[in-house]
Amino acid sequence: MLGGIYLLSLVLLMLLYRAQLNRAVKANIIRMKQFGVTSFSFTTTFEEEAVRSQNHTTNAEISVKYSDIIRAVDTKKVMILFARTGQFLMVFKNLLKAEEQTALKIFLSGKNIKV
Repeated sequence: MLGGIYLLSLVLLMLLYRAQLNRAVKANIIRMKQFGVTSFSFTTTFEEEAVRSQNHTTNAEISVKYSDIIRAVDTKKVMILFARTGQFLMVFKNLLKAEEQTALKIFLSGKNIKV
């Protein structure tokens, strides 16, 4: 009985965590729309020690070490990499060929990031 309660608690915690991540992404998109950003352009580069993202719309650039990435979420349209700092990086899958998507997942797995 106690094991079942523990398992149920663990599942609920995981669902809440995933919902919180989804809310963070949606909140960021809403914020951008409020500031009049109707589209954005950025480049994401996977380097040996870190992933770098340059937002061409805002001229912002961030670099996140692979060791600081806590979660990768693979959806139908995008892959989202979440960092410990609360930042996230998006990779639009429609811009990658199927073999490039597979290679990216293998690369991230080699960096100890579960996709």
